[in-house]
Parts: sequence; structure tokens; C-alpha cells
Amino acid sequence: MKWKDRLLSSSIPLEFEVGKLLAENNFIVDYDYSYKRLDSQEQKEFSIDIKAGGYYPFETDSEIKLSIDFLIECKHRNPNVSWLFFEDFNHEDFKSSSFRGVVKLFEECTEYHSLSSGISLPLADSCLKGVEINSKTGEVHDKGIVHGINQLMYGLPVLLNRNLKYNLIDHLDDVYPFIICPILATTAELRVLNSDFSMKNLSQAKDLEEISKTVPFVKYYTTSYPSFEEHCKNVFKKLSNYSNKERRKYYESLKKNDISNLEEALSKPFYRSPHTLLSTLEYGAGNDAFNETMICNFKHLPLLIKKVKENIRLLGDTLEKLGSS
Repeated sequence: MKWKDRLLSSSIPLEFEVGKLLAENNFIVDYDYSYKRLDSQEQKEFSIDIKAGGYYPFETDSEIKLSIDFLIECKHRNPNVSWLFFEDFNHEDFKSSSFRGVVKLFEECTEYHSLSSGISLPLADSCLKGVEINSKTGEVHDKGIVHGINQLMYGLPVLLNRNLKYNLIDHLDDVYPFIICPILATTAELRVLNSDFSMKNLSQAKDLEEISKTVPFVKYYTTSYPSFEEHCKNVFKKLSNYSNKERRKYYESLKKNDISNLEEALSKPFYRSPHTLLSTLEYGAGNDAFNETMICNFKHLPLLIKKVKENIRLLGDTLEKLGSS
């Protein structure tokens, strides 16, 4: 029955199940999160399949202290399809990573600071490139992976811009840190090439199991395009209009360590500078916030959500208010 196959390939059933899972975890689910981006000097509309918002500590009647938005793009694939990645094999000092990682905390434009070092995730391979392989047809390409990553990457600045505007104009009593986490969810099996992989090994292999291992999820690092920097400039160009100078100065005074005494400064928690964040975004140079995405096999999405929630609870418990409203 072809209509069933075509309905599955539309990813609508996958979107339904992902949304249902998030709702069961006390997230508020919206579909088709739309945004605009420049395409050949023309503004075009795009959308991300799911935006789901939640609030620490994830109880239905919880006081809002720390919010998280999942942006999720869904890609259904038939059982013959695997996504094959290779790890970042650069020296430890030169591995591709971003300061904010996959679960991106933004606390600069708030009165709060987290005393923990950040958000850790289940052990996941950091990967730089991937391809889709259909073992039945022999087809190999990266179109689905690239499209999904780009949808998320270009949508992130729009959501970040919206959340920062609230931080800059809302009453201080209503301003809290927030988290954004992009996920590319797929039914395709995820595999990572073995460290001893070679073209010789490939020529002798009978199947993917001989050259790779299965994984539940990977952290995918993407180098941004020049057009993405222009997109960021366009998105954040009006950010200054929403922030009065006094509010910016206030946040900066809270987050700034006294460097007159180096020993004392080093003993204090590291505070992220509001000025640095806003300036880099307005100049299109804030790529550190957008370069990493989590790619997750749908069967393991419940585990990923569980681990993210656990770590956000730990993070929320360490929030310290630095000022007074």
C-alpha cells in the first residue's frame, strides 16, 4: 500500500511520535517553527518541524526559573538506510568544538549565574561529516543530513534573538537564563567509522558492521558558510533597538570580575560577558553558538531527553542571583 510508505516518508508520523514523547515529558509542543532567511538577496520562509519548550524542574505547576527550547528536525528513513559518520580525529588541542556545545546555555543577559561548569551529555562521538547509505539500492549521498542541519542552524539565530529580546526588555523579576538545544531526529541507524578504517578495509568488507559501530547519537560540528554570517547580521541587526544602555550596563556590572587582583579574580566563577555576546551576534560573528547539533536515532530519543533534563535540573539547582531587582 503505497500511501503508507509515502506517509512515512513525509516524516509526519515521526513528527507525531516525537511531539507526543515531548508532551509526556511536560514540554509544550509547537509544529512548523517558521523563520525567514536571505536566499539570493530575497527573503524566503523556512520552517523547523518542532519547537518544544519546557521549564525547570519540568513539573506542570513549576515556577519558571530556567527554560529550554528544543528545536527538532525529523527525517524518516526506511530500515535499509544508515547514516555513517567519521569522528573528529584531530589532536585533542585542535578538535572542532564550541564553547556552548550542543545544549546551549545563555545567562549573560540575566541577573543569574550558574555555579556549575555547564551541561554534560551522555557520551557521544563528536563527528565532522556524514553520509546516508541505502544498503538495498546502493545509493550514497548526504542531502538529508545537510538539509536537516541547515534547517536547524539557520533557525537557531531567530529563536536566540527572540529570547534575548525578552531578557533585555522584560521586568527583571521575569528574566531567567534559557537553553536552546537543536536535534536532528531520524529513524536511520547511526554508525561511526572504526578508527582503523581504510579504503583497503572497505574493499574487503561485506557489510557496514565490518567497518563501523552503531551509536545512539552523535554530536555533529558544522563550519558555517559566509552566507550564514550574513543571515546572522540580518537577524540580529535590530537587537540594539530592544536594549536600553542602562540595562546592558547593569548586566555587565554583574558579570564582570575585578581583575585588579589576579589571584582573587581567578578564584571567582567565570562570568560570560553580555557585551561580548551581543556585539558578536550583531556583527554576525557569533558562530560559536550555532556550530554544534545533536543527531539522534529516534529509538534513543527518550534517553537523550532524560539525560538533558537531569543535567538541567543540576544546573538549575546551582543558579545564583547576582543582583537585586
